[in-house]
Amino acid sequence: STSFRILGNQRISSTMYGYISLFLVRYLLEYLGLPYEDKRYLKPEEWFGGLNEAPFNTHVLVNLPYIKDGDKYVYESAALYVYLAHKANRADLLGYTADE
Repeated sequence: STSFRILGNQRISSTMYGYISLFLVRYLLEYLGLPYEDKRYLKPEEWFGGLNEAPFNTHVLVNLPYIKDGDKYVYESAALYVYLAHKANRADLLGYTADE
């Protein structure tokens, strides 16, 4: 089964979703029924405070929002939707043509 950990006050499992104030990815996680832990960064220093820690010291294009799934990080909003749809075996949510 698929398990997500998104840091914060929600459900804890293996995937983390970190962001400042983006709710659409959280809605998709709920819709897909994927468990996650919700991590909200309320102040810039919460995000930038760990510059010598992962993901800052291991990835070049670190950005919010992100998903951490095990050792894998996924950044950029559009990539998150695609990643989650495939992770939940729901690629049909992405549409079948470019217009969809």
